[in-house]
Amino acid sequence: MAKFLPFRFGHISGMVSLSLNSEERLIISGGEDGQIRAWKNFEEAEIKTYDITECITAVACSGNRAFVATETNTVNEYNLLNGEFVCTVTRCSLPITRIVVSPTGTHILVSSW
Repeated sequence: MAKFLPFRFGHISGMVSLSLNSEERLIISGGEDGQIRAWKNFEEAEIKTYDITECITAVACSGNRAFVATETNTVNEYNLLNGEFVCTVTRCSLPITRIVVSPTGTHILVSSW
């Protein structure tokens, strides 16, 4: 029989995007509330929450890096260890709907409307 884990609090205004990094056993979510939430192993009760302050439209993770798209049509990189902004990766002229990171973490694909 499958083991179900307890529910975890997600986002106040709704979750927009999820990303899974199986190597790091890390799950990140991004929400309309402008926050990234990170779960390590998901079984742990403690999560890290980082305030991006803008509505998030897509997230992806690679190692300890989070790539976050916001409604300003930019993709920014954040350090998941401390939540610090690293750099702006790219800008698009239309809303970003999805981010995918290559298995090696060297390439980032972005889709928009």
